[in-house]
Amino acid sequence: MANIMACKQRVIIHIDLDCFYAQVEHVRLGIPFYTPLAVRQWDALIAVKHTTAKEAKVLCPDCKSHYYKFYLKDIILQHVATYKSGDSFPTYHDSPNQQSHKVSLDIYRMASRNIFTVMKSVIDRYCLDSNPSKVGSYKLEKASIDEAFFDVTNLISWWGPEDGEIESVRVDQDGFLIDWTGLGFLIGDVETVLRGGIDDVRLYLGAKIGAELRKTVFEQLGYTCSTGVAQNKTLAKLCSPLNKPNNQ
Repeated sequence: MANIMACKQRVIIHIDLDCFYAQVEHVRLGIPFYTPLAVRQWDALIAVKHTTAKEAKVLCPDCKSHYYKFYLKDIILQHVATYKSGDSFPTYHDSPNQQSHKVSLDIYRMASRNIFTVMKSVIDRYCLDSNPSKVGSYKLEKASIDEAFFDVTNLISWWGPEDGEIESVRVDQDGFLIDWTGLGFLIGDVETVLRGGIDDVRLYLGAKIGAELRKTVFEQLGYTCSTGVAQNKTLAKLCSPLNKPNNQ
């Protein structure tokens, strides 16, 4: 059988933080994630975390913050931190206004840096556990404050059938039998144990890395994210929202 190294197919993981700005405020305030919360900048909403699909249908994305307060009586409307004259650091002022305060998004930028630092450490650890020569062989491309692409093609290309077994992957004369249980939603399939080729094994390894990224970020920092694993960036980005939130 051919070694995976001989396969040219890429493996891309798209990471998308779930309702990122609202999550940062949930973590900062120490409140349950099911608590309805909207993050606002003056009278515009930059993130809304709903509790039910019914409530989400009532609310339109272009609504002003007072409409949300009307429809969701218990929603927390959290204004972003601001500076006022004399402030050395951004503060969550009770009644900021555009004439005397300046918006700061530093808390969200810091949270983003912490999250992606943890993610990079997860992949480096994966390299050390599987093949130390591949440390740093992945590519990270941040798309925004709350999403990024990990190209793990080189990281997983070391494996071939002669390298031994992979958990949940069996090799026989007909190819590979892969058990995808626990690794998310497979587009176009209802079964979790499927026969496939080398490209499918590569995607399986990428899915395992994606699951570990999500698990570690939540355990260490308290944030949930969704991932899409595919053979190019476009497909990976299209896949990541299909099983939201907190899944892949």
